[in-house]
Amino acid sequence: MKKEKFFANGAEASVYETEWNGKRALVKRRIEKKYRAPALDATLRKRRTRKEAKALRSTRQNGVACPELFLEGEFELVMQKLEGTLLSRKQGIDGSEAFEAGRILAGLHKSGIVHGDFSTSNLLAGRDGKVYVIDFGLCEMTNGLEQQADDVIVFEKSVSDCKLAQEFRRGYKAGAGQAEKVFDRTKKILLRARYSAATQ
Repeated sequence: MKKEKFFANGAEASVYETEWNGKRALVKRRIEKKYRAPALDATLRKRRTRKEAKALRSTRQNGVACPELFLEGEFELVMQKLEGTLLSRKQGIDGSEAFEAGRILAGLHKSGIVHGDFSTSNLLAGRDGKVYVIDFGLCEMTNGLEQQADDVIVFEKSVSDCKLAQEFRRGYKAGAGQAEKVFDRTKKILLRARYSAATQ
């Protein structure tokens, strides 16, 4: 690997640009948390690194566009650096991108993966015309309806546009076997949230 150059900081990890076997790459390194007992901290960071690596491999194997994983270490991952623009940084996303976001999320859910932060900040419009899902740091391996519905809610809040939300749901329906069950659970979660806010 070539010399690393700082790229970004997150709550759980620092990210650096580098090169891997002639390809542009990112190193995602989970940060040591001094407030945790050292043994517990190491265990958590290892477990989360393994889980993220597994999610990346499974996502690609199931035909969903995401960064290629080059190397898995104890506390770090080396992965493909994608070229493009985050949907959150575009002046406006179009209906085809929202549809593709829905199709991507359906693919994740069919693979037993819940993203955990499926928003326009974690979807990238690649220079090759594809939409990619990135940052699996909060992912969970589950088929739970509640967690899947949460992914839907997070995306729809990130667009705040009825037409884009409709296209997103069309894309999700096109790829998910239990879309209606997920949407029904989404409705129930939002109703619970409104009821809770109204009674406070």
